[in-house]
Amino acid sequence: MLRFYLDSVPTTRNLLLMEATYNRGVSIRADTDRNIRIMNELESWVSLLASFSRNPPADDAAIRTAENDSNAALPSKYREFLQFTNGGEGFVGSGRYAALWRVEEICPFNKEYEVSERAPGLLLFGTDGGGECFGFDYRSPDRVIVQVPAIGMSLSDTLVIAPTFPRFLAFIGRQRL
Repeated sequence: MLRFYLDSVPTTRNLLLMEATYNRGVSIRADTDRNIRIMNELESWVSLLASFSRNPPADDAAIRTAENDSNAALPSKYREFLQFTNGGEGFVGSGRYAALWRVEEICPFNKEYEVSERAPGLLLFGTDGGGECFGFDYRSPDRVIVQVPAIGMSLSDTLVIAPTFPRFLAFIGRQRL
């Protein structure tokens, strides 16, 4: 049975609830809560990336290829981001400029930057366009996001800037240089 109130605002959340109720016809509270969290995150990403030139979403095969080539499982929130937009460039929120690489570029750029020799344990995924790179620190069990200089890169120069990818976007979205 489909229950949707006509006076409800037709937001993405309401449409998601309507679709989920229609498709399952049973109580879907746990799935709905998870979907609502995902939709809230996507809405936040859309807002933060309004001035960001986004690429089309990455497909699962490209993500798996990058994981296999790098010998590293990408964090789940970053995988979700890649399925939303396969990188891009521009200003994030009212803050910094970022060039976030397409998933197909991650391994070649890490090789070009000689990350495995200069900063082993990092997997870079983008830059600020001004000499700083962003990456995951695989030496940390939580795979925190770090910033490291592109020139003279070394582990001693890493700076932890966020615990998760969504927090990374929020951080650079409000930080001005």
